[in-house]
Amino acid sequence: MTCYSTIITVADAADVEAWYAVAMPSMPLTGTMVLFSGGNGGKFFDEGFVQKFLDQGKRVIQVKWRKAWEDTLLPVKNMLKGGARPATILQLLFEVEHGSNTGLAFGTLGHSGGSAQVAYSLAHYGRASILDCAMLSSGPPFGNLKRGCKYPDLGAKEVCPDGQYGCNQQFENYEKGPYVSIEC
Repeated sequence: MTCYSTIITVADAADVEAWYAVAMPSMPLTGTMVLFSGGNGGKFFDEGFVQKFLDQGKRVIQVKWRKAWEDTLLPVKNMLKGGARPATILQLLFEVEHGSNTGLAFGTLGHSGGSAQVAYSLAHYGRASILDCAMLSSGPPFGNLKRGCKYPDLGAKEVCPDGQYGCNQQFENYEKGPYVSIEC
């Protein structure tokens, strides 16, 4: 695995450093999968998917952010503006790592907050034009994405009582896996 660092610059938001790790399959290349982690994107996402995709001949690229991808890091907060960051790194990875090769599959998997990174990229930044596959896992976690795009801020709404995960107690102790390999 080889790791890289890049500065992502978008309009109306501060620059943010992103790291990405590239793993190559040991068989002929069949495509590229870009993985985004949950929360603010501050760690690489694996959960067994990296090896599954490598076993399919996919190049796997894991992305993590030095600062929260969704925070403009400016006085005016707007998730839509922050959402330009994952769209920008997807474009960069399509061009630089994937070589803009439309003959090979280029896909992405976002988990939880990572699925919001994929959703913004598709819904607001036109990345459907480069993606052959987009998988959203456990998200997007926002109840109303339109609220995240409003300025001035519409204010916070309490959805669940303090100390409760989600709004359904039966899922607090869920068990992970097993993970199923799917073709992209």
